[in-house]
Amino acid sequence: MCYVHLTESGSGGNSSYWIENLMFNRNVSSSMTIEIRGGEVSFKEIRGGDRGTDYFYVESGGELLPVRELGREEFVDEWGRGRKEYEIKVGAASVEGKRIYHFSFSNSGSFFTWLYEIRGGNVRELGSLRNEDVKRLRFRAFGDERGLFEKLKRMAEEINEIMRSRSLTIFFAGDAERLKEVIVDPDAAYVTSMVYPEYQSRRMSLEGKIRAAHEMWVLAHTIDALGGRVTRFRDVDTLWIETASERPRRSSELSTAT
Repeated sequence: MCYVHLTESGSGGNSSYWIENLMFNRNVSSSMTIEIRGGEVSFKEIRGGDRGTDYFYVESGGELLPVRELGREEFVDEWGRGRKEYEIKVGAASVEGKRIYHFSFSNSGSFFTWLYEIRGGNVRELGSLRNEDVKRLRFRAFGDERGLFEKLKRMAEEINEIMRSRSLTIFFAGDAERLKEVIVDPDAAYVTSMVYPEYQSRRMSLEGKIRAAHEMWVLAHTIDALGGRVTRFRDVDTLWIETASERPRRSSELSTAT
């Protein structure tokens, strides 16, 4: 079960709102906070990829901007697997009446989006967003993110066209959440790269997805050129794609798994 709720504590103009998601099981604190202290709003983010992380954005001028761009941030703690917690403080006036987007990845890589509004010293929960709504969001670009995405999308479209023309189905097994997203829904893949607040992280994410898509692109064109056959699974011609892990493993993890 997954639920989100906000509880208020404190008085005298200081309020804290805990956003809890019991589904995540991150092996870290289960509460991410938005705190209002007088004339400032504090956001806590856990950054470091797409496993057990959280990112906050504010809507400004029809675009989404990382909240870190509006204020100052401080390093808080390190959670392992490259994840780091930061506290971002912004002036309350800079986010008053604006929509706040909370993008969150579970430990398994599942992606969630919640929407809030800060008004009159209070945080109002506006609910979660559907996948189709999330894909329509406009993120402010810091570089050539859109150009990288167009390369990715063209390859995904070619892969899917070959699969359709040969009546093939791709089945993604193992730890392939992001790879499946790239091929099946590249617009969603763009969003899960754009939620990172730094340009370098966005670029690395998109370039990684391009490399993965290129491997699939070569495979699809090889099958098409050679008239290759694939495994029948439940009476469907299925191209079975399986990845062991979408992140490098430490030697201790590998020895344990073998």
